Amino acid sequence: MTLTDKEKIKEALDMIEKMIEDVEGDYEQGVPCSSEKIEVLEN
Repeated sequence: MTLTDKEKIKEALDMIEKMIEDVEGDYEQGVPCSSEKIEVLEN
């Protein structure tokens, strides 16, 4: 795996993390799918 591949993966993961944070921000109160989001973050 080249360094550029690692950089692309890191950028994609950062983007996904930001998207998850944005979605969580939309649901400040109880979120039914929050456990799924926690699993995604753990992986």
